[in-house]
Amino acid sequence: VIDPEVRIDEGVQIGAHCVLHRGTWLQAGAIVRDNTVVGVSGINAYQGLDGRQRGFPHFGSVIVEENAEIGAGAVIVRGILNCTRIGKYSVIGNLSNIGHGADIGEKAWMSVGCLIGGHTRVGKGATLGMGAVVRDNIEIGEKAQVGMASVVVKSVAPHTSVFGNPARAAGPIQAGPDR
Repeated sequence: VIDPEVRIDEGVQIGAHCVLHRGTWLQAGAIVRDNTVVGVSGINAYQGLDGRQRGFPHFGSVIVEENAEIGAGAVIVRGILNCTRIGKYSVIGNLSNIGHGADIGEKAWMSVGCLIGGHTRVGKGATLGMGAVVRDNIEIGEKAQVGMASVVVKSVAPHTSVFGNPARAAGPIQAGPDR
């Protein structure tokens, strides 16, 4: 399903059963694997004074930059006021969820099942292991590494490796593909 107001550049590959919501821009060479949803509104609900549940409106967009790859079954949430961005040559693993307004830097690599909170920034060349969870409003520095199943509740400095729940700095580890 491709909504109106979706921009798709040359050389983009879109798998079966994907949903691309308005305001999405897939730049040249981007790959979106099967069953992926890009540009959906988030579920950040709050209770109004009248007791009813409400959600924040999402006016932003999603930009998937050149040659980025989004894995099967991933969900990329549109920004509330700004855009959600997936940087050039980045890889988002199958079944991952990228929150509203997140900014994923160039050549970042995320394994299967990563959960990235809203307004989080992942630096250029950062690597996140399978099932890593990153809280809202966190910064993962350039070429930082987050270990498998780690839960990141504080920002991670560039070139730092963190592991565990909560994630803590460990000696430098070279993991994941060379980006």
